[in-house]
Amino acid sequence: MSATRFTEIDTWLAKEIHKRNKKYFFVRTKIGDDITSNRKSHPKTHNDEAVVKAIRKSTKQHLKEDGCENVPVFLIDNYEPKKFDFEQLEYRLVADFPKLKKSALVLSLQATSEKIIRLKMAELRC
Repeated sequence: MSATRFTEIDTWLAKEIHKRNKKYFFVRTKIGDDITSNRKSHPKTHNDEAVVKAIRKSTKQHLKEDGCENVPVFLIDNYEPKKFDFEQLEYRLVADFPKLKKSALVLSLQATSEKIIRLKMAELRC
């Protein structure tokens, strides 16, 4: 998880996890701050989607250059959880968790969408 640009520490950590053949993904936070900064810096040419696309592309490129290809990348903003990839991140966490932990995770998630509510209902029916 990183709140700013990709750093050497992020690269080192990704390589260490990759060496151990563990599942992982990269989460980039504070996307809203990046969009706001870009809007202030480039008021006439600013485009939200272009900024998000550039961040995603840059992050994936850094991972690829460091030998960590095909790593899922999620862009989130804690102040706007319905925007960007927050919901996809929740689903990925649920899908990758072992059964017992998965149940606890699903029941602890905030019901922010119909899909999450359906996951909770299915878990409670088991």
